[in-house]
Amino acid sequence: MKVTSLIIEKLLNDKIFRLNTALALGVTERNVQQLAERNSDNLTKMAAVKYYKSTGLKDKDIFETEKQSATREKL
Repeated sequence: MKVTSLIIEKLLNDKIFRLNTALALGVTERNVQQLAERNSDNLTKMAAVKYYKSTGLKDKDIFETEKQSATREKL
C-alpha cells in the first residue's frame, strides 16, 4: 500500500509536516524525506497514519486506491 501524492507533496514541501512525521516514526527528518522520494511503504506505518489523521486528513487523502496506483504505473 502506498500513500497518495498529496501526502508525498506535503512531506517534500512542508517542513513541519515532515518533522512531525519523523517524530511519529522515530526517525530523522532526512529519512522521512528519502522515504517520500521513494514513496516507501514505511510511510503507511500506524504511527505515521495516526499523525496524518491528527491533521484532519481522511483515509481517502492518505491511502492510494488500486485504481490510482495502476494509473500512476502506466505513466
